[in-house]
Amino acid sequence: MRTAVSIVACVAVAGCLVATACAQAVPPSPSKLNADRLRWIYYKMVAGRVAVSSTYPGTNMTFGPAMVNGRRREQLEVHITPGNIQLEFEMAGSDEQLSISLDSASHFTIRRSRGEPSHQLVFEQPIDEAIALEIADGGSVRRLKGRSLWHLYLADPQLIAREVIPLLELLHPSWQLAATGATTERALLELAAKPTPPKCHEWLRLVQDLSHERFVERASAERALRTSGQGVVPFLQSLGRDTLDAEQAARVRVLIDSLSAGYEDSAERIVPWLAGDPQAWLALLARDEVQTRRLAVRQLALIWGESVAFDADAEQAIRDEQLARLWERAGTSVGKPDTGKAK
Repeated sequence: MRTAVSIVACVAVAGCLVATACAQAVPPSPSKLNADRLRWIYYKMVAGRVAVSSTYPGTNMTFGPAMVNGRRREQLEVHITPGNIQLEFEMAGSDEQLSISLDSASHFTIRRSRGEPSHQLVFEQPIDEAIALEIADGGSVRRLKGRSLWHLYLADPQLIAREVIPLLELLHPSWQLAATGATTERALLELAAKPTPPKCHEWLRLVQDLSHERFVERASAERALRTSGQGVVPFLQSLGRDTLDAEQAARVRVLIDSLSAGYEDSAERIVPWLAGDPQAWLALLARDEVQTRRLAVRQLALIWGESVAFDADAEQAIRDEQLARLWERAGTSVGKPDTGKAK
């Protein structure tokens, strides 16, 4: 009971800090006219990635550049066709610039810069590649990379809540992404405190059966995945297309398309996916709270099916060295934080 209480307390404190940090970094809002135009596009968070659609009949329009309240310049370009949605938005004032670029067929990017003190942010979401964040302050730069926004959040909740979420919520003000991130982290830690085999293990077996030599087995696996409901969508979205054969890829796409109707991320839907994802727990191994590190070690051992060479109670330098080796074991550097000097 004490462990569960301490977990909730830590997350509650973190939530307060996040809220305070967000209040200090709220970006300027678009003019009401351009805010309304931005809503011609419908934005969803699916498996921690921005997805877009539109019921607008189609348009090819440019607004501006125009001065807003005599203080800043705004320009907006919107191109909506049946096969693609493109958006370019720029907002520039005396000491701050913000740009949002969207091409639903290739990428989504946010750039923000301020002069005094020097600050530059680039958030990039390429199609079928990891999300990358780079923030340069003076002579230092902070880089994060992960499969999804939720992986970035677990790596550094305060940074993401302060710097990234307010920018994303310019597009969708009611998202409440920081609250979803905090709830997700709390649920993950509570799950790790009473470990059970991650659902991802069973889902992965079913995906493998989608290419079974017997049709009846393939059909059975697809039905089982479908009955898992929308909670399986983030897992299916995260599957590397280069790891699937043609049969698997086709059936996974059918499942995603059918289950994604009306889907948006919630803690209840993304926790089963992240619970079986080593990258999520590797991010939590870098936390300052020793109890969080202990739970992350336990969950990683459950996922990998063997002991994990990480001492949650060791000194920082020892933990850093052990964690670096675990990232190598995971076979990827995606999600591994990188801090250095700006070039």
